[in-house]
Amino acid sequence: MKEKAFYRPALDFGSVTADSDTQKAFKQNGFVHLKGFGGDEEINSLLIEGRDAKEKMLKDREEHFRGAPKSYLLAAKGLQNYSEWLSREAHQGSHLPLLASLLEDELRPVSTAFVDRPPGTPERISPHIDAAGRPWHPKAGITLWIALDQMDRENGCLFYAKGSHKKRHDKNLNITGYNDASDGAQMIEVKAGDAIVHHAQTVHWSGDNQTDRERRAITFFYYGKSSETLLAANRPDSA
Repeated sequence: MKEKAFYRPALDFGSVTADSDTQKAFKQNGFVHLKGFGGDEEINSLLIEGRDAKEKMLKDREEHFRGAPKSYLLAAKGLQNYSEWLSREAHQGSHLPLLASLLEDELRPVSTAFVDRPPGTPERISPHIDAAGRPWHPKAGITLWIALDQMDRENGCLFYAKGSHKKRHDKNLNITGYNDASDGAQMIEVKAGDAIVHHAQTVHWSGDNQTDRERRAITFFYYGKSSETLLAANRPDSA
């Protein structure tokens, strides 16, 4: 079957590889900051597709989101179901070899999200892990987070807890005991086009945006095949 032709070209992240320093930082800290990951073309494509897919999702699930708090949609997930282009990027994107190399595992696409903290947003994202609701696993999963705008402390940049991916946290989404002043907490200020890759068990959070500046990002989240195999083996009906 002939591959579908897209009007928007694929993203080109193939030149970014996991050298020894990047591998070491990811293993030790549970995250790594990749400066200049994407250029203007990549940023523009992700912004347009992410924003359009979010609008389609909100229209499709209008009843579900009616009356939901604003914080509920700070990260609009599952957008690969509303954009064939984003779905292709999630399943076949040029970033996949990098993520597989860092996690040292095969990947299963889970969700693509548009993260938006509009100017004047008082809500924060509490400390959490992306693999919430699943048992701890050294290869639980990995997230590629791409900044579409410049982010700093004033408009809600990300914070990470170094080494937290090695700890067995509660399965709940939100995790207590972490804040901006915690031991090992690292604030990461980024420019548009920068990326952060973090382990699915790494605790991270972000602040509010009380500025007049945009604060948007796209994320691609994957489970590691090894963790999926373990879950399948532990299901009651697997015997």
